[in-house]
Amino acid sequence: MKVEAQLNNQPTIRNIAKLLMNSMYGRFGMHPSLTNTSIWTEEQINSLTNGWDILSKIDFGELSLVTTILNKEWILENLGEEVLLKHLVNMGNDTNVAIASAVTAYSRMIINSYKLQALNLGLNIYYSDTDSLVLDGPLPPEVCDSARLGMLKLEHTFKEGICVMPKVYYLEYKFLKLPGRTSYL
Repeated sequence: MKVEAQLNNQPTIRNIAKLLMNSMYGRFGMHPSLTNTSIWTEEQINSLTNGWDILSKIDFGELSLVTTILNKEWILENLGEEVLLKHLVNMGNDTNVAIASAVTAYSRMIINSYKLQALNLGLNIYYSDTDSLVLDGPLPPEVCDSARLGMLKLEHTFKEGICVMPKVYYLEYKFLKLPGRTSYL
């Protein structure tokens, strides 16, 4: 879907497909949320059991947007483990850490193979993440193709940069092109 949208010049579809591919597996590894947000009447709010604590309430006339959180300790102490387990099962904890871990580990193996290629070419590695590398030179063309899944693409060339820690870096690009402008910034 991403490649087809890219070839057909459909940037919105391409971005949606890319977002789905890059973030969907992470849903498997998410910690289940014990919060619930619903629109309730004042009567429904007053009938809340002690098993739920109100985190926030925004009034909209006769209705309110209410965010509640499951009070596990109260349920366990007053209603027992069986009732608590029933609540937790009904909260939709569709997670599987093994899937998320396997996808992440596999992506690290792939990016590490690109790092090894860079080192074998005598390039310096300044920064890397699960889907990116910052190097002081180009990788071979056979691993760079923005239209093929699993391949790298040259997104930027930069003059200098500071890489502090994962996801925290500054890169000063050699130039910046803007559509509709005839000069660089």
